[in-house]
This record gives sequence, structure tokens and C-alpha cells, in this order.
Amino acid sequence: MTAFSNPYITNTQVGFTKAFTGRTLIIKGLSDFLKSAHANTMVIYGHRCIGKTSVLHHLKGRLLNSSVFVPVYFDLNEKASQALDLILMQLVREIEKIPDFSGLTDKQNLSSESLYTVFPNIISAIPGKITLVLIFDEFEESDWQYLEKKFLFYKYMNKIAGINLPNIKFIFALGRHHDDFDSIYQPFLNHGCIEYISLLSKEETKKLIRCSEKDNSLIWPDAQISSVINITGGHPYLTQKICQVIWDRIYQTHHNNIPKVVFKDMGLGFVHAMKGADKSLNWFWNGLGPWEKVLVSALAEGGFQGVEPEELKNRLASYEYFTRNGSLQEITAHLERSGVIQAEKDRGYSIQVNMIYRWVMAKKPFDRIKEELNHKADELVQAACDLSKEKKLNQAAHALRQAADINPEHPRAMYFLAKILLKQGNAEQAVQILEKLYKSSYPSIRALLIQALLSLSDQTSDEEKKILILEKILNIQPGQPRARSIYWKIFELRGDKALENNDLYQAFADYQKAGADQKALRVQDLIDDLEYEVRYKKKRRVKSSAGFIRKLAGLLCVFFMIFMAGIYGIYLVYKDLSQGLPKIYSLKDYNPPVITSVYSDDNRKIAEFYKERRVVISLSEISQTLINAFISAEDSRFFSHEGVDILGITRAFFKNIEAGAVIQGGSTITQQVIKSFLLSSEKSYERKIKEAVLAYRIDKAFTKEEILILYLNQIYLGYGAYGVEAAAENYFGKSAKTLTLPECAMIAGLAKAPSKDSPVSDLKRAKIRQKYVLNRMAQEGYISYEDAKTAFEAALDIKPRRNWYIDGVPFYTEHIRQYIEQEYGEQALYTDGLKIYTSVNIEMQDIAEQELEKGLKELEKRHKYPHKIRPQGALLCMEIGTGHVKAMVGGRDFTISQFNRAAQSRRQPGSAFKPVIYAAALDKGYTPATMLYDTPVAYPDNGRMWYPGNYDNKYYGPLLLRKAFAQSRNIPVIKVLKDIGVDYAIDYAQKLGINSKLDKGLALALGASGISLLELVNAYSVFANQGRLIKPVFITKIIDRSGKEIYKHQPEIIQAIDKTTAYLMTSLLQSVVQNGTGYKVRNLNRPAAGKTGTTNDFRDAWFIGYTPEYITGTWVGFDIERSLGKSETGSKAASPIWLGFMEKILKYSPVKDFNAPDKGIVYASIDTATGLLPIPESSNIIHECFKDGTVPKRYTPRPVVVITEPEAFFKSGL
Repeated sequence: MTAFSNPYITNTQVGFTKAFTGRTLIIKGLSDFLKSAHANTMVIYGHRCIGKTSVLHHLKGRLLNSSVFVPVYFDLNEKASQALDLILMQLVREIEKIPDFSGLTDKQNLSSESLYTVFPNIISAIPGKITLVLIFDEFEESDWQYLEKKFLFYKYMNKIAGINLPNIKFIFALGRHHDDFDSIYQPFLNHGCIEYISLLSKEETKKLIRCSEKDNSLIWPDAQISSVINITGGHPYLTQKICQVIWDRIYQTHHNNIPKVVFKDMGLGFVHAMKGADKSLNWFWNGLGPWEKVLVSALAEGGFQGVEPEELKNRLASYEYFTRNGSLQEITAHLERSGVIQAEKDRGYSIQVNMIYRWVMAKKPFDRIKEELNHKADELVQAACDLSKEKKLNQAAHALRQAADINPEHPRAMYFLAKILLKQGNAEQAVQILEKLYKSSYPSIRALLIQALLSLSDQTSDEEKKILILEKILNIQPGQPRARSIYWKIFELRGDKALENNDLYQAFADYQKAGADQKALRVQDLIDDLEYEVRYKKKRRVKSSAGFIRKLAGLLCVFFMIFMAGIYGIYLVYKDLSQGLPKIYSLKDYNPPVITSVYSDDNRKIAEFYKERRVVISLSEISQTLINAFISAEDSRFFSHEGVDILGITRAFFKNIEAGAVIQGGSTITQQVIKSFLLSSEKSYERKIKEAVLAYRIDKAFTKEEILILYLNQIYLGYGAYGVEAAAENYFGKSAKTLTLPECAMIAGLAKAPSKDSPVSDLKRAKIRQKYVLNRMAQEGYISYEDAKTAFEAALDIKPRRNWYIDGVPFYTEHIRQYIEQEYGEQALYTDGLKIYTSVNIEMQDIAEQELEKGLKELEKRHKYPHKIRPQGALLCMEIGTGHVKAMVGGRDFTISQFNRAAQSRRQPGSAFKPVIYAAALDKGYTPATMLYDTPVAYPDNGRMWYPGNYDNKYYGPLLLRKAFAQSRNIPVIKVLKDIGVDYAIDYAQKLGINSKLDKGLALALGASGISLLELVNAYSVFANQGRLIKPVFITKIIDRSGKEIYKHQPEIIQAIDKTTAYLMTSLLQSVVQNGTGYKVRNLNRPAAGKTGTTNDFRDAWFIGYTPEYITGTWVGFDIERSLGKSETGSKAASPIWLGFMEKILKYSPVKDFNAPDKGIVYASIDTATGLLPIPESSNIIHECFKDGTVPKRYTPRPVVVITEPEAFFKSGL
């Protein structure tokens, strides 16, 4: 049996978006089912989920054109009350409509009894190359007294399906009444030849019936909830918001004082909500394309009855979009194929309510919606901050919870909510929130988390819970004064109490934890005295008499019999336990999780990703002193015992008996390997016996060196380090091979309690363990006692390993992390030990971060923005010719916001998009000398008139294309776009590497469509790369843990546009720098080309520019769209950042000029007043470049002389 998802199980953790199977996937699933040979029955299950019937009709329509499949659609609605033979009679009549089966029943005396055999006979008569597809639509019967009769039909079909004929397929649509499912589905399941598709399960429907119990949310009928999910894609916040708006605006009734929606169709309410310019929902309407707006508007104005056919046709015909992209008949046919409209008998077309939502939402830019939601969440966080300042904590907490509903992963919302909870005294909830953030790599919240944990500790009366809380604090911040003081005080009091009770070993352990070194030393002296007395001062009295000898002999006989019985018992236990033991040879393929490392362009490490920070090394790469230290401390007889140290166990047993507590363990290194690899950590006698058996087997199957290297690479040694190499790096910043004696003893001492004995968290405890290891090494003869003393007194240079991910180039490495996880999977990223080599240059990245922050601080000085409202920015630099991304900064502070504004954000580029339009025009016959006209214009736009203007509200009349471009005039570029065509311009943008959805309107010329900085830089790079589109390169190669190169970058180069077009664009962009809006960049004092960009109300500022070496783009704006301030253009806000960055990275580079193509470019003088060849009277002449064959052939017309005097008339001819 195969399945797309199990209808019995709802994974509520996945979310609604994944729970709903879309129309395209359903059709694909059905197609795969029809082609498969192992299953003959498909069940489409969806509890009260609209759309199943339309899918079945769609499938039937597709199969009618097939030469292999013959579909028979049978509607079971309102047939529950009929007898089985009548249902079968109707089904047989449907089959008889197929030409090959016509008249089959007429040849027989068809009765109720013979009907049951006729149907199988019809099926058996199917030609060999034909597959009969029987499609059964579900019941929808209000009167269920006929339930038993209904199941008779399914029982009969179950028998037919059980025949498993190769030339028949059954498709059932079920789910109107979920209780039927078990009774219908299970019998088919027993055949083992069934597949199913789950649309929307009962549990998911129930979950959406109440969006939020706390907020007294709306109660919705199941079918309407399904419709809402179709609209929102299942986003919980959007679903709840749409329901609320529909309720507020249209339907307000109550049932038992609870709001309830009681209407038949969601369509009208949704469209009214969407078109009503509600601030929380207007992004839906703005995100729709022209087709969707026409159809949704028609639906809204038509109401529940739909739209009359002629009205629909008139609406479609009146919209300019359709006339440019095909005839009305073509558009109508397309919509019919998509299921959006349906032909009705004698009525023309009607809109299909259910399908329009799916069609609309399939084309809707969900990324844009998510951006808007993030902005909405940011607004709520800001509002919460303001409320908090006004001491309105409850309202602030409510706003923050709303922000969390919109974006559950919003770090600022969680951070401020935790702060407010702390102020309200709710430390427990604050800790829960902050711990999640801390685990998600937000180290900036560490101080608040510690504060919350301290508050929780103060509120906790249970001493054990208080200790756990304090240990959490000390793991986060070793040596935190207040936590350490409380922690020490608790254990010092415990030690005093244990000492009063003469529990010396417990007192010693407590004093060690309390850092009470003097008390611990005094107790240690008492323990030493006690052990000395036990060993040497205890006198034994031996009686030598014949009676005693006889008794002793008798006891020996008894002991011998018991011993033999024990041996036999051990044999039986060994035989029983051996059968279920794991295979030890799995250790031969030791392949533990290891670190994935990321490197810069000069092979310096910039990031690490791992679940366990481990570096696997061989025994020869480990200091012999370190090996001796572990053997001395953990298993001194390692090289002599056979996996289990009987002497060690016996010694530890009597030692613990004498002490009255467990002070020594008997586990060998081999047994510790077994605990780590093969057995669970449960404490039981059975597990200890298994451990001993496995230890013996491993000792026989592996060499001591093999066992030792497994142990030293696997052991956890605190501070996130697994294995000795990672520990050496974490604590001392060196390899395990180069550790000194004091360092070796310190690391070996961590084996017992790695977290508590860590030198980072508690150096005093670590020194006690170090002293123990050094003494053991001296006792075993590896070092002298003098060496041990010297090593103990030596100062240690502890160098805690820094957070590579945060301290390096975080936006760049996060981009790499997302790519690797998507392409290779989470396991490869975090456990497979990849070496990822990137294009990033660390020095250039540092300069980029510094210059971006410098530019943004200058902006803040100019405008004195309100408290905590900070402008953001992004910078991206690529190498010309290779596409290597050398620097990428996605924002000001990665620890506060991980949103990468260089790659993920899509903002309007404003005039920075104009080069795309002009490049397209150059390939349509325009030249830099083409005369454009900067004059007022008006264009129709959705029933209104659009009056575009220039930035300065002035018009300059006729201008050369070069001048219009350099001065970033708006009207000329709009006219150029109208002339070359919007669709052509969009196609051209895609050739340049811009893949974001672009609006099909003339406002495209002014950069009205959102695109990313990465896309825009890549598009400009085509001009710099002589027309070649080079895919941006972040990763140059990837090497796996075995050293095999699994990926090496191969340049992806496409000649996107002609070289001559690219050169002309570079020349035009140089004019922007020399004589236009990019004039500030002239201070670079080397050839440069670029373009500024500014959006309405100064919301976004851009500068994209390049030299022969590098292309760099900068963006400045707010995450929540608002004005940067008056006159904050791309020239003022963005280009200084670009200039500062490029000056520093090119400081020591020789000056280069842009190279023209070898052929295809010619130069000619032209008259700037006309764009034509000059004449002697021409006063302003420039030397212009052209594509070969495009130089103007006409000369500037001679000026007309107006003759006013007779004398002048005669002289004029001379």
C-alpha cells in the first residue's frame, strides 16, 4: 500500500499549509495511480473539503481524450435510499454508454438476480489494451436511516475490487461524513491494492473551527473553513484575520452568545474584505495580477448568483491586458481549461467560486505577503515598546502575542514579551521563551536569560529545582557572581550537614561543588586518616585450633558448591543474554557526526555547523602524554585486562563498602566505549552483564589501539567538545598533538563530569581534577611526583573558542547554510563533516560592514529618528568576470535580525531599474543619440488617469537619450517602455537574471516592482561582463569527510545580450557618474559606471555601480516602509556607502578603463540639439558611440532665417 498522507493521522506540528493537498498534486497523484500496476483502487478522502467533485470532472475530461483509459463517472448523491440492484442497474447503464459495451444487457434477460453476474461479465469484456476507470462521487444524503443499505453497495464493490483485474481502476471520493470512512476504507485496505489522497482531515477541520479559544474566536462551518484555507494557504494568522473581517463587515449573528457565521459562500465576504482597503489585508488585493483583479471584482459585484455571461465577457473585453495578450476567445478558453469559468447550457459562462480561489492564490506572490506580515509584526513590536514605556504592560504583552501569532519566529517580539513577563513577575514563562531564542543562536539575549533564570531561582522554594536553574546559569555564563554565590552557599550548607552526620565522602563532594577549598582539604585529611586506619591499623585475630580448621574445611566445601552453581548460573545467563546483543562489528565502520566547516576565499575558517563538535583524528595525531593521562585516570590496567577489569571492580567494590558510599567506579575504557556506542544508559544489573559480555568480545575483536581511538574521539569533554581534538581546540586553541602536560591532565580530568569540571565554568573544580590526574600519572610511573607538582602549579592559558557563526561573516554564512541544507539536507550540513569553500573575502566583508554602518549613522545624524527606529541597509559586491560574491551584508546586526536584505528582501528599485528598460530599447533600434521628449503625459490606469511626473516637477522638452538617462528623467523612460512594449521589457529583464514577478504596467519603467539587491547587481553585471550573464558564485567547492570533492563550481555563463549593447550601457552608466545623479562617485578618481535609485516619498535609496574589477550594490531603507527623510535620494543616502567601500578595496589596485568590443562599435560626432549629424552651424557637438550601422544618416536641418528688411533679403542669397 502506498499513500500521500495518512487520513487517520494529523501532524499538528507541520502546519495547515502542508496538510492541504492542492489540485495540481491531486491530479498528479491520480495520474501516477492510473499508470501503476500494483494498485487498482484510489480513495480521495477529505472531510467536508470542497473541490473533490470538480477534480473528478477534470480527470474525466482529460481521460476522454486518452486512447488507453475509458472513464465512467457515477454520481452517488441521493442514492443511499435505493436498493443495491437499482444502483447497479444505473451503473451498468452508464457503462453501456461506451460504444464497446452498448446493448450488452439487452442480449440477456436482465433481472435482479442476474445483475450481479452481468456486471462482472461486462468488466471481463474490456479489450486488453483498454483500462476502464470507474469514478464514484460520494454520498450526500441528509436522511441516514438508509445507512445499512448504503454499505451494501460498498460491500459489493469491495468484492469486485478484490478480483484485482488488470484492466479496471476504481476511484472513490469520500469524506462528507467521516464516520463512514472506517467502514468503507478498511475492507478495501484488506486487499492490499489501495492508495489514498488526504485533502483535509477531520482533526484539522476541527482545529480551525476555533482559531483561538482565548480570544473568543468565531465558529465557522467546516466547508467555509476549507474555503478560507484555499484563500490563505493555511496561514493561521491570515485565516483568523479574514474570518474576523468578514464577521465585522458583513455577517454578525450570535448563537448562545458566541459569534457564528451563517452564510452559504465565502466568496462575497472575502472579496469585500480584500477590496475594502483594510490595512491588515490590502496586500492581498495589491498582490493580484490583472486577470485576478478582473475576475475577483466580477465575483464581488455579481454576489452569490455569479455574473451574467455577457457582463463577464464585457469586463474581460474592456480590459487592455487581454487585448495585448490574445483574443477574448483565447482568454476564455484558457480560463475554462483552468476550471475558473464553466460553460452552462443556454447561459454562456459562469464563474466557478471554488476554483477561482485556487487559481488566484496559485498566482499570488506569497513571499510578498510574508514580507508584509513581518512588517506587521514589526509594527506590533514597536507599538508594544511604546506601551511598555507608558507602563501599560498588559496591553504591550497582548500586542507582542499578536506579533508572535503573525510570525512565530520573530525574535524581537519574543525578546520584549519576555522582558514584560519579567516585569510582571512571570519568570517561568519568560525563561521558556528566552531558552528557545538562546537555542536558536540569538546570543544577544544571554543577559536577559540569566536575569530571568535568577528571578525564577528566587521564586523557587524547591532546592533541587533551584540547583538545576543555577547550573543552567553557570553553563551559560561560567562564574556568574550571584548564581555562583547562591550555588556555593547551598552546597556549603549541605556539606556542613553531611559532616555533622559523619558522611565524609558526601561532605567532600559538596564542599568541592561549593568551592570551599579549605573545608574540602580538611575533610580530605579525615578521609585519608580513615583509609589509613582501615588498611594498616586494623588488627586481625586468628585462632589456630583443630575445631576451627574443621569448620573452615566445611565452609570451603560449601563455598565450592556455591561457586560451581554460580558458574553454571552465569553460563545460563550469558547464553540467554548473548542472543540479543548488538553486533560489535558496527564499530569497524565508525562514522560519528563531525563538524562542517566553511572557509573564505583564502581558506580561513569563517563558520562551523554541527550537532556535536567533533574532529576525528588518528592515534598518531594525539599526544602520548594525553593518552597516558586518560589511561591513568580512567583505566590504569587498560593494556592488561580483557575488556573487564575484575581486580578493578573488586577493589572498587570493597572501597565503596568501606566508605559507605560510591567513591570509585569499575568501568574500563572498553566498557565506556560500549556505553557510548552500543547500549542505552539505563542502570540495571542486566545492562551491566551485557556490558561485560560485549567488553570481552570487543577486546578480542579489536586491538587496544582501535578501542582507544574510538574512546578518545567519542567522549564528551564539556563546553560543546566531543573528542580530544575538539576539546584541545575549545579550551586551549591548539591541536591534541601539541598539548602540554598540565593541559593534558586538565582535559583528561574532564571525563568524569565534563560540564561541572570545565575550566571555563569552574576553574577551581577543574584544578582539583587536574591534581587527581597528575597524581595518578605519577603513581603509574608515567611522570615523577616532582613533575606532577610543577605541572599543577603551572599557569594555564584558557582560550574559550569563539562563536564562529556569529563573529565571522554571519549573513554570508547563513546564506550558505540555507543553500546546503536545501540542496544536501540537514544531516549532511550538521553531521557529515563537509568542507565548504566560498568566494567571500574577509577583509572586503569587514570593510563592507564598516562602511554600511558608517553611512547609516550619518543618515541618523541628519534626521534624528524616533527612539529605536533604525534605518537598515545592505551591500553586495561581486567580482567582474567570475561572478564570485566577495562580500554580502544583509543588515546592521545579525544577532538582532537574521533577515538578509541583500538576498531575501524585495523592494522597489526606483530609477535603478531604468538601465534594464534602456538596454532593451538599445536592442530595439534606439541609440544614445535618439531624441526623447520630456513632456507631460497621461495614461489610463484601471479606469482612472495616471499622470506621471519627474522628481523636480519640471519638463525639459527634447533630450538626447544619454542626457535623459544621466539625469534620470522619468517621462522619457515611460515613453520608451510604451514604445518597446511591457512584455518585451519583462522578458528582457529575465534575460538579465531578474526572476522576481514584475507588474505589467508602465510604472515598471520607474521601478515599481519589488526585486532583490542580488538580482539587480546580477543584472548590472551583464553590462560589465560584455553581455554575459554569470550566475553569482557563493560556493567554489565542497569536500566530504573522506577528502572527496563532491562539488566544484563550473562557471554558468550565458551570452544574454550583445556585447555592443553591454558596452553602450556601460558608456551610458558612466555618464550618470560624470554628468548625472551619481556625481558623488566621481571622487573615486577612476573609471566607474553606475545608477542611483529612489522610490516615492524617499522610502528606498539605491546605488548600483561597477569598475572594471568589481560591481557593488547598496540599498538603504526601513524594514517597515517609511520615508528616510526629505531629499534622501540614492545619490545622498546610498552612493556614499558605495564610494567608501570601493575606495578602500581598490586603494592598491592599478587604474583600469573599460574595454570596448573588438568590433561592432563605431564613433561619430552629433549635434546635441537634434541627435543628428552636425552642420557648420551646430553649436554643441559631442563624440558619441553607436552600434555599427546605427549612426544617423541625416544631417541637422539648417536653421531657418526670417527676412524682415529688403536689404537683408538680397544679401541672404550671397
